[in-house]
Amino acid sequence: REVCNVMPQTCHLLVPELPTKLGVPFVVPNNEEIVLFRSEPGAFVAPHSGAVNNQINIHLTLTGGEGVFMDVGNERRELRSGAAMCFQDSFAHSVVHSCDSTGSAEGGGPARQGLGCSERISLVIRVFHPDFAASH
Repeated sequence: REVCNVMPQTCHLLVPELPTKLGVPFVVPNNEEIVLFRSEPGAFVAPHSGAVNNQINIHLTLTGGEGVFMDVGNERRELRSGAAMCFQDSFAHSVVHSCDSTGSAEGGGPARQGLGCSERISLVIRVFHPDFAASH
């Protein structure tokens, strides 16, 4: 609920939509939640995965996505401010906030021209996988 103190209008829109599957019990405490993630230039979030395969992470990068890369499974994507990406939480995922064009954790690639490396803030909404049901 801390995110609701910072973004009350966003919570006003999203909280009534959760839970997405009435009558389906949560398997882990974070099955459905709204959180903010923040990283600064040079940050690296090591590969990790969720404990269950019944939830989808929806990452909406609000600001500072350029030069920030998310690896999910074997795919690498550069985050973009104002754009979302979704993935199943059980896939290994990591973040590299390199501020260069390669996404290398060590940096060393050409700097992004005119972008200015900045803090990244993402709104993350975790919801049940659409195919998940209580009978699973």
